[in-house]
Amino acid sequence: KDSKAVVSTQSTGTSLLTKRAVGLPPTDDADIEWQKMVRDEEAKAARRLLKQQAEEEAEQYTVPGGVTTTAEPRPNAYIPDDLTELPVPRPYGALAPFKPTEPGACMRHIRKPVIKPIEI
Repeated sequence: KDSKAVVSTQSTGTSLLTKRAVGLPPTDDADIEWQKMVRDEEAKAARRLLKQQAEEEAEQYTVPGGVTTTAEPRPNAYIPDDLTELPVPRPYGALAPFKPTEPGACMRHIRKPVIKPIEI
């Protein structure tokens, strides 16, 4: 049967064996389907990566009580620079460093102060 198929296609000018030997797809639709498959696999991999990043970000913003927050985590301990002690994190307690919030949108209407030079 294969030899008859080659002979019948040779009368039209193209054969499956010669297309395969040259590196062309067996049919024009096969090439389009292959491109669709590759595109779908790349899109699936991109969706999987985005999902994984979203899960990691959600895990980052989960506090120990199980509550999810979008606030930036602030340090609650520091590592002392003393050479006499082990570098174990020590809690700040009531003396945690102050971190001001970002100015709101209404601050754009307020002029920045002009600092006058000090003359001695």
